[in-house]
Amino acid sequence: MSAEGDIGRRVESVRRRLFPDGQSPAWGLVLGSGFGCWEDNLEEARWLDFGEVPGMAASGVRGHRGRFGAGAVGGVPVVLSSGRLHLYEGHSVEEVVQPVRIARGLGIRNLLFTTAVGAVDPALGRGQALAVADQINLTGEDPHRGSGRFPDVSALYDPGFLRHLIGAGLREGVLAGVKGPSYETPAEVSALRALGADAVCMSTVLEVLATAGSGVRVGGVAVVANRAGQHGTSHDQVLRV
Repeated sequence: MSAEGDIGRRVESVRRRLFPDGQSPAWGLVLGSGFGCWEDNLEEARWLDFGEVPGMAASGVRGHRGRFGAGAVGGVPVVLSSGRLHLYEGHSVEEVVQPVRIARGLGIRNLLFTTAVGAVDPALGRGQALAVADQINLTGEDPHRGSGRFPDVSALYDPGFLRHLIGAGLREGVLAGVKGPSYETPAEVSALRALGADAVCMSTVLEVLATAGSGVRVGGVAVVANRAGQHGTSHDQVLRV
């Protein structure tokens, strides 16, 4: 079966379990490391583990619950990816972007990404939230490879969402994405800063790239969990922040 056929089969599997009334969610949300507590905001929640979707891998990282959720927030129908899949787990780029492609197949028009990041800009402090304005993909991967398409990625993050997030008090920033799982060396942090990055993560950029050309409006919120390149950084620390 083709990759498109595989995604279509998984979309229908999720739709049958989470949207049996045929309703399409207006919004999608992706919850990054430590953001699982946001699940409590989902009204009339229904859940489906990634591993229950035919051919889809389960998440194996602490802080990522690895499941789809459906429900509403303030009466607005929502599909939630609680946790994500990562290249550093050994997954392919196609597997990493599956949750986003499934959400797109369910009919979302808006998608908000959240992610825990390391500060590259020394002015950023732990716990500070950034509104992502642009990204630098340093993973060496592209979800459109082999598709025959050449998507325009000059405006991946919706300007209207960005203005809203800045108006809510978030600082604007550029996000770099790397493969991981090793944290960054001080020299790498200096290089990232020279490239124009404010923060760095091990996810998100490929998922956002997968939305290019789809008509889905994208917003991104990154919370600083550590100072990139600092001695003693650990995954437990990231989750606590």
